[in-house]
Amino acid sequence: MGWGEDGAGLQQDAVLDQLRREREQVWQELQRTRSEMAELSARAAALEADLQAYDRLIARRTGSGLPMPGGPVAGPSPLPETDGVAARAHDGRAGAGSAGRFADLTYPAMLRIIAREHGGRIRLAEAVEQIQREGGAKASKNLYNTLLTQIKRMKDFERVGKGTWELIR
Repeated sequence: MGWGEDGAGLQQDAVLDQLRREREQVWQELQRTRSEMAELSARAAALEADLQAYDRLIARRTGSGLPMPGGPVAGPSPLPETDGVAARAHDGRAGAGSAGRFADLTYPAMLRIIAREHGGRIRLAEAVEQIQREGGAKASKNLYNTLLTQIKRMKDFERVGKGTWELIR
């Protein structure tokens, strides 16, 4: 009689199978948790970037360099991947060198602000016009395509129609 052929061996095999199934469940839960943490971290970074953008806008309008109460997170904020790719020109800001409300913001931050001002939904062509009008970028044939690339990379926007995007977070 070999190992596993008697009653004790069969029972041991059943216990090992059960342990392996439980281990697999724990492994899957760990992977889900890690994924959720990465999403939350990216969302927190986007909110920090938005908060800093609002602080810059408020400071520019009030003429003070003072932070807002409860305001900006200490130290440099890590920006989400979507804020860094093709959105920045010159010294890291999309509207660098321009004057206007959007002068110091990245394209993703501008798109988030515009979406919030319009009930969470934007038409990209109208966003292009508003960004150009409010100092976020100079007139360019390529701005629409640049913004389209940016918004496609952003996890907090979802396409809801041709040229129309909705802020989902």
